[in-house]
Amino acid sequence: MPGQTEENRRDGEPEPFVLLRAQALDPNAPKLHSRYMYRNWFAVMYAVLALASNAYDASLAWNLPILNTFKQDVTGGDAISLAQIDVANNIGGFLAPFTYMPLFDGFGRRRGVVLGTFFAFIGVCVQVFGTFGSNPNVAFLSGRVINQFGIAIAGAVANAYVMEISHPAWRAFFGGMFGGVWVWGYYLNQFVILIASVTPETHWQWRVPIMIQFVWVIIIFAMSFIVPETPRWLVHMGREEEARQVIIKWQANGDATNPMIEAQIEELREVVATAPKFTYLGAINPLPLFANPNVRRRMFILALVNWAWKLINLAPSGGAFTTLIYDNLGVTNPTTKQALDIGGDIFSVVGGYFGSFGPERYGRRKLQNWGYGGAAVLSLLMAIFYQLFASNKSVLVYGGFFFAFKYILGLWNSLVTAPSANLFTDEIMPYEHRMRTLFVVQVVGSALGFATPYLQAWIITVLGDYNFYYVFAYSVVQFITIYLLVPETKGRTLEQVGEIFDHHNFVTYSLKNLKLNDELVDDPEVQVKVKA
Repeated sequence: MPGQTEENRRDGEPEPFVLLRAQALDPNAPKLHSRYMYRNWFAVMYAVLALASNAYDASLAWNLPILNTFKQDVTGGDAISLAQIDVANNIGGFLAPFTYMPLFDGFGRRRGVVLGTFFAFIGVCVQVFGTFGSNPNVAFLSGRVINQFGIAIAGAVANAYVMEISHPAWRAFFGGMFGGVWVWGYYLNQFVILIASVTPETHWQWRVPIMIQFVWVIIIFAMSFIVPETPRWLVHMGREEEARQVIIKWQANGDATNPMIEAQIEELREVVATAPKFTYLGAINPLPLFANPNVRRRMFILALVNWAWKLINLAPSGGAFTTLIYDNLGVTNPTTKQALDIGGDIFSVVGGYFGSFGPERYGRRKLQNWGYGGAAVLSLLMAIFYQLFASNKSVLVYGGFFFAFKYILGLWNSLVTAPSANLFTDEIMPYEHRMRTLFVVQVVGSALGFATPYLQAWIITVLGDYNFYYVFAYSVVQFITIYLLVPETKGRTLEQVGEIFDHHNFVTYSLKNLKLNDELVDDPEVQVKVKA
């Protein structure tokens, strides 16, 4: 921070950051649902659709095997295992990050979403029409690789787009909502598969749910002619005046005198001044992520948050353990299973929207701790219940309590944990190395994903009736980790978030800094002060 010495950085003594809250950047910021925000909502929904399509596709791959026609058409009666589908998905997800740095730092966020969506379109075509050939199994899995390759590209670039195009006063809301959007696509797919399971068993019973993805492609492609490129990318490419016009039109509602405009441009100039000049050859080099102490600290936290999330896929509330519960209850009808799953999805969709307001009000770090603390309590209660009533396989007692737990945990996660976790991840990625960061995080994450289905089956087999203790232990570890190692990013612009990591004791610094500004929150002089 300007005026701060290396000595007091080490001591962790903070100065109040100038832009007190995101709203202070624009003292006359419009209300979230006012007509003045319609342009910003439109641009954000462009990114939201890209992520929702990702969720729909991922859920679709897991749900198709419950349809008998899929088994007959693709594998001659033998279902492709979920592990095979997961491996195909992870191959596509593993390959996608290799395009981030050389393409989208130079190609642009908006066009990156379009290109990713195009590959997803090719993958859908291979899955739908290639499976009429002599090797439907190979065609389907190949289509999954191509589809996930494109979806991963579109989702990752959309992630950067939503954080860079959002109005500063509502960046926390849109970032949190974007993280919760995954549930929307997942829920839509659950509903589509439920409808498909009661339709006549033809060759198109399982193909139509895949073809619905064509709708995403058409809408995203059409919107790409309307939405702008992000100001950050434009400034980075030396197109400052275009960036200014985007801020005026899409954030300041056409008011060219709004002080927010020049405040943002000035911050972006500072970022670009320290960023390496873009070259396609240099973009594929991840070494700059480890050369700077600030970026190393960010990478440490990103690894902690993102790669640890892979472990939650092993939780007993996941698909494999839910299947085990269905078997214990004697539930074999696919339609009944889908209906039970959709019940929980409704709670998650509602929780995801309202949870988007929480990160800016309560703080990212605090909500993540509440989320994991609540998950630990719920898991422990379920573990105790399971031990007491495991011999009672009645739907009312055993099944009822399990699904109540599953629904409540899903609601709690979407309301508290997910919005803050996803927003925090997006905020701490260094802008000047955003695509490099995504490359490292997602490549390692995809590599871990290869082992997930096998580890999940192993955990369920080994732990047996003690599966719920896994969620309890995982949640406790995450609670402690976040409390000790994760800083608070509430109330800061993206550039100010980066300043936190200039300090050795960045957790202590972020909390003291936030406290100072909370004390000044009602000071009108501070509220309207912008960075000179």
